[in-house]
Amino acid sequence: MSTQPFVREISVDYSDDELDALATAFGRKDLARRPERSTDDPIRRAQRQTALRGLVARHAIMLSGTPNRPQIAFLDPHATLLGTWLRAPAVATIRTEAREAARSASLLVGDEVVVHQAALPGQAIQRLTAHGRDGAPDLLAAELDLASTVPAPEDAKPIEVSPRMVGATLEAFEQGQAPPTNVPKAAVDVLHARLSSGSLTIAHRATGGVRVAERWAWIDAGTLGLWRVRGPKDGAVLTIEPFDPSALRTEIADTWSGILDGTA
Repeated sequence: MSTQPFVREISVDYSDDELDALATAFGRKDLARRPERSTDDPIRRAQRQTALRGLVARHAIMLSGTPNRPQIAFLDPHATLLGTWLRAPAVATIRTEAREAARSASLLVGDEVVVHQAALPGQAIQRLTAHGRDGAPDLLAAELDLASTVPAPEDAKPIEVSPRMVGATLEAFEQGQAPPTNVPKAAVDVLHARLSSGSLTIAHRATGGVRVAERWAWIDAGTLGLWRVRGPKDGAVLTIEPFDPSALRTEIADTWSGILDGTA
């Protein structure tokens, strides 16, 4: 029988206003979903104060101090979720887009738990779920969902194209029109076959800011295989290159493991 403590999954929903209020109170503008243009906006200030009072009513926090300098203490089980959300040194942010919908999620790893954050469809609500820290590798692999992709054809070559060309081609497809004539045919074929696209950023955060950050982007072109997107170089050129899905999974897993080991 395992001697490890039993960790139960904990899930709580928070509104965007509640999380933005906490991010502002703790000086974490990078976590706010709606960054403020001005801290003097009376409407946003009232929304933050209302959100903080709502968290008090939910027995999520204890609030003291002044409205401009609140003193906040977290109460369990919210302390596990919100404390990790605010202070996690290791963070993975995943964004995926298919023809039907777009999705984003984050994994925030603390000392003992990994918190999965994702928006509820059609609602201004974020669901935070805490798992045991050991689950971080499997959670990232499941969120990426790269297992079903196939390698690109052996004769596939890298393609250089501008971000504007990519946007114009996708817009033409949406409107049922022919793509621009200046877009390479190989790029048109990959974008037309696109089942989904995604990006992943893995970061090691410290008190003074992000210390290490790695980013990947890719296109799943179905039978035309997986293509990795690099760049843009100086904002002008993207390189779309054929890539082996297993190699991409391994590269991401190794980087994630290294970040986790560095924050253990």
